[in-house]
Amino acid sequence: MQNWWNIRHDKEWIGQDDQQNPMWALQRNRRLDNRYRGMASLALNYQLNNWLSFKGRASFDKSLDQYELEAYAGTQRVLSDSNGRYILEKEFNTQLYADLMVNASGKVNQWLHLAGNVGASITDIKAHERAFNGANPNAEPGLIYPNKFSLSNIAEKSLDAQHSVEQKQLQAIFGNAQLGIKNFLFLDLTGRNDWSSTFAFTPTLAKGYFYYSLGLSAIWTDMFKLPKVFNLLRTRISYAKVGNDIASYASNPAPFTMQTTAGVSRVLLNLRTPYPGIHLEPEDNRSFEAGLEVHLFNNRLNADITVYKNNNYKQYMEVPAPPGSGFMTYYLNMGNIQNKGLEASISATPVQAKGFTWTSTINFSTNRNIVLQLSNKKIAGADTSNMFTLTDFGVNMFGSFIQEGGSWGDIYSNKELKRNDKGQVIVDENGKLSTTGTFKKVGNPNPDFMLGWNNSFYYRNFTLSFLVDGRFGGKVMSVTQAVLDYYGVSEVTAKARDNGGVALNAVLADGTPYTGKVDAANYYTIIGGRSGIGEMYMYNATNIRLRELSLSYLVPLKWKWLRSMRAGIIGRNLFFFKLDAPFDPEVSMGSGNGLQGVDVFGLPPLRSMGINLKFGF
Repeated sequence: MQNWWNIRHDKEWIGQDDQQNPMWALQRNRRLDNRYRGMASLALNYQLNNWLSFKGRASFDKSLDQYELEAYAGTQRVLSDSNGRYILEKEFNTQLYADLMVNASGKVNQWLHLAGNVGASITDIKAHERAFNGANPNAEPGLIYPNKFSLSNIAEKSLDAQHSVEQKQLQAIFGNAQLGIKNFLFLDLTGRNDWSSTFAFTPTLAKGYFYYSLGLSAIWTDMFKLPKVFNLLRTRISYAKVGNDIASYASNPAPFTMQTTAGVSRVLLNLRTPYPGIHLEPEDNRSFEAGLEVHLFNNRLNADITVYKNNNYKQYMEVPAPPGSGFMTYYLNMGNIQNKGLEASISATPVQAKGFTWTSTINFSTNRNIVLQLSNKKIAGADTSNMFTLTDFGVNMFGSFIQEGGSWGDIYSNKELKRNDKGQVIVDENGKLSTTGTFKKVGNPNPDFMLGWNNSFYYRNFTLSFLVDGRFGGKVMSVTQAVLDYYGVSEVTAKARDNGGVALNAVLADGTPYTGKVDAANYYTIIGGRSGIGEMYMYNATNIRLRELSLSYLVPLKWKWLRSMRAGIIGRNLFFFKLDAPFDPEVSMGSGNGLQGVDVFGLPPLRSMGINLKFGF
């Protein structure tokens, strides 16, 4: 059985819900993940003549992801029953795809070249076919026989089970055309119409949804005779409109679902439905982009600059349903979320001598995101105070919500220290702090800009390269630090105890200055913990690191069967030049929407070093 400072089953110590012996969690809460995947593809081409061809393709992709949890008897009671817990979850994903295209390419005359294709495609997806079976952690005894992990050993009154599947089919016709005029002016046009089964029970099912793009680029150095300093001068501009379908079954959800909880089959009523009288529509994404590319001084100085603006309209949004409707939430298409920014790259060759060359590249990017609209005066509940929840607070000190005028990824807190009008902390005669509920934006993890500097030095057969990059701006939250502070096991709490407490600009309720120090345990148990004060655990996300360093040598060879060999050493993510947060902010920047910029006992970043061998035959 587990033996930990506050978990002792012989003394009925069950500890806190976020505590376990680390070795027990590693060895006796085993998580097994397996993936099985099979893929196949077939392509046929037929060249009718020198300018016309036919192509057909088909592919099959099927995967099975299996997850198992084996929690031994003695595991923390929140996670497991007294005899242990077993979970078996299987998820199948199947995708079938096929298309048929007619391709054409050829010169119309000496100055005009045409290329393009038309075609049709079909995609059939059966995704997240999920079968879940497991022991309910709140329904004793969990397993019939302790520590025997199989479905047949789950006690009948402890069984949780459910099955779900998402299926959809997407059919499309498409075409594109490219026009080239004298190899210096190019026009690209695309068009596509999709029909998605997710729009069943809506007018969109029959007509589908059309989207398109157009782009124009010009090579001015081929069009006109420019000064010799220009090796290349090219401009480009493009506009695109893209449509996306919606989640399976969202247009007409089932009134209820069935599942087994703690051995009892239950009917779960659906509490979410489309807004009455309004049909869901495809998402509407519109983007504009313009760019400039220039090469100068025999390609020793190059620059590539791009500006863009992207607006997402008709996104999936939610509003509260009125009492008596039978639902908790209505969803509909609404909103306008904008991204605009700039990307630039400048590369130079400062030194190019016999036997030695130095190249240097600077990359810069910045993006500004703003929620321009998330309201609709014609929709009840969709006023300017409407919010879309990415992550609700629950028992935690952080939440992520989308609001009109805000940005995607904003982090909010729900509690703060009680202060007076002057911002001074209010304490009682014993120095005890108090808190007040609030709903407050405390930061956003997205950087103001990113900057990278890459250098390569070539001396005879040696190559030395390094890359330094940084993210500047943004704020991130460390729940890890908050929990460590709450239990008094962090460095900052140790220093506070050594100093006799925490010095604050504090006053009593009547405004009298508080001259003493606040007890360290009192202070950190108020602001710390998973449900503490989020604002106190926000950190500057700026960080600059040595991303990569490598040294290699091209071995001179005279063998017929081996053309070249390069040997080298390489290191990645080696160290930080600047880091303010108590963790790597990139680690918390996952692909999911809900926990952007929040670290909750995440794994530390990896530093890697290795040997690199490349052979050319």
